[in-house]
Amino acid sequence: MTARRRAPTRAQAIIERIETDPKDPRFARIRIAGASRCVATIGRETLAGLGIREGIRWTSQLEARVRSAQAERDARSHALAMLARASQSAGSIRRALLRRRIPSDIVERTVASLVADRWIDEEAHAALRADRLSASQPGACETHLMQVLGNEGIVESLALREARRVAGSAESAARALSLARTALQHRGRRTALAVAQSLARKGFDPTIIADAMRREGFDCDAE
Repeated sequence: MTARRRAPTRAQAIIERIETDPKDPRFARIRIAGASRCVATIGRETLAGLGIREGIRWTSQLEARVRSAQAERDARSHALAMLARASQSAGSIRRALLRRRIPSDIVERTVASLVADRWIDEEAHAALRADRLSASQPGACETHLMQVLGNEGIVESLALREARRVAGSAESAARALSLARTALQHRGRRTALAVAQSLARKGFDPTIIADAMRREGFDCDAE
């Protein structure tokens, strides 16, 4: 009868070999003496940062530090992928990482590092989103714009400032008035009131809706 080789205990575990991951040379595999599989695959930078080398003990504390470093790397990689696709607020990055079940402390460190590195610029992002909303929803009222920006994770003070800025744009108001009048002119079987309510649900400023109705010959308090 052949005796089975017993796996080493945490107290006995020694890092026997650190080898390059054949799939990606930027990463290294950690193998401990007596184990048939590698215990972790981590980036070379993390390896150096944690001071991991052959011959030291693979303790539960070291394993926890490695797992945490891996989670931080994954969190940052996912956040940078989001930022590569589109501008993001700290709030939108935070929500996305939490949905991936990344521990909250790691999420906060990741967001803070991205802000510090200027990958996340809250003010620039808020201005960009407000301008795009103004272009896609001309004439939207300040309250509506602020709510949309807030729902996207933009902090309240910035959402208010940018909503107020674009809501007062003369160009946006003129375009909204034109769109509102066109909607009234092509209302089909709908009443002017039904069109007005539809415009209001889309975030049009009530004063613009009322102006459009008056210019089209409708009583704002009737029909």
